[in-house]
Amino acid sequence: MAQKLLTNPILKALAKTPYGTTDGVERDSKKVIARYFGGAAFVCYVLEDDHFFKEYKEGKNDRMVPTSTDEANISDLKNVFAAQSVGHGLELGCTSLKEVFSLRFRPFGLGVERDTSVEPFKYTLGELRKMHGEDWL
Repeated sequence: MAQKLLTNPILKALAKTPYGTTDGVERDSKKVIARYFGGAAFVCYVLEDDHFFKEYKEGKNDRMVPTSTDEANISDLKNVFAAQSVGHGLELGCTSLKEVFSLRFRPFGLGVERDTSVEPFKYTLGELRKMHGEDWL
């Protein structure tokens, strides 16, 4: 059975972190929602929503929050704000999980996996980065 890359806890965590939620938070202090990895060097730490959902409404503190976390409200692009690396150091930026999930790595064409030990908001980016020996670009 294939591993589920997007779980209900991940979807709910994304709904709680609209884009800009972690503005002003030092990069290693940002809480991680999910960690994806593949191949010899690819890693992606999901930090907050960046138009992951199709429809939004105004929420607390004038932040736009998704109208629902139902599959029907998930955007085709699935954009998130993340820290990613392909082996040369982590970079912060927007990425499409649709593209991340479609990656295949040589020589066997294996895809991306979800780190099941990482639960939403359990670790900071700095803690996970040190655990896995990853540096900033």
